[in-house]
Amino acid sequence: NKHYLTNKRGRYKGYPLRSFADGGFTGGFSDHFPVYAYIIKQVN
Repeated sequence: NKHYLTNKRGRYKGYPLRSFADGGFTGGFSDHFPVYAYIIKQVN
């Protein structure tokens, strides 16, 4: 994950940098990390 998506210090170090917490905007990006899925279908 990119460095700007992760908390750098404190109790939640390494966790996603959240957008909202304690009822207000915290300046983060999301409450989860991005998910990538590769869907492959065999064509006959």
